[in-house]
Amino acid sequence: MANSKSAANSSVTVRMKVLLVEDDPVQILLLERVLVDSYDLTVCTSVEMAKQACRSGGFDLFLLDVGLPDGNGLDFGRWLRSQDRFLRVPILYLTSRADLEAKKESFILGADDYLTKPVSPQELVLRLEHRARKSLADQVDVDPHFRAGPLLLNLKTQSVQIQHDGHANAAQLNTIEFKLLVQLTKNLGQEQTKQSLLTSVWGADTHFQMGSVDSTVTAIRQKLGPCAWCIQEVDGSAYKFTIVRGASNVAAKK
Repeated sequence: MANSKSAANSSVTVRMKVLLVEDDPVQILLLERVLVDSYDLTVCTSVEMAKQACRSGGFDLFLLDVGLPDGNGLDFGRWLRSQDRFLRVPILYLTSRADLEAKKESFILGADDYLTKPVSPQELVLRLEHRARKSLADQVDVDPHFRAGPLLLNLKTQSVQIQHDGHANAAQLNTIEFKLLVQLTKNLGQEQTKQSLLTSVWGADTHFQMGSVDSTVTAIRQKLGPCAWCIQEVDGSAYKFTIVRGASNVAAKK
């Protein structure tokens, strides 16, 4: 059975519910000491136990180890992103695996952060608080549906519909592609540097390079098909989303 702990008194106005999935008793004890005074903490030691906890209640943050006795934390993260109510809940991986492939896979699957053990308790708390506040801000008074030119986006289901020539077709975007598209569309017509996009979508401490922005934009354009022109590159250093055909030509002449 999942173990849930919380402090009687806390200086945090809104106590976030955190699910910690970790099988190392020493790490569990350390993390409980760090988090229990500020968060409603539920501890699970296996993937199956964590799934049962998720079916029983909701959480505001997930803190996951990668290597677990009955499965993989990355696979559990994929399962979380397949559940509508957890689509926008931050996922942070805390693991001894430092290889680039594990980090790359975690971000592709929608992770918000990836910390390699050992990590300082102070840094962990700071990152958790940042993610928690950002998550709350994102969810306050947000209409899950919004239109950007020929695109209809649903923030809840992370789905995109392309409306072209009287027809509506779905674009199958992965989590990172959807995040990047949202970042571009919510700043309609505004140029955003590749560096700012990298920071906004992948995080300020990401290991990825700006080439990841270019390759992700290329993938999005391919999936947008006849509406690929909406995403324009500016001077090789920035992108913008436009609903005005020919905007790229204007930019190119400047």
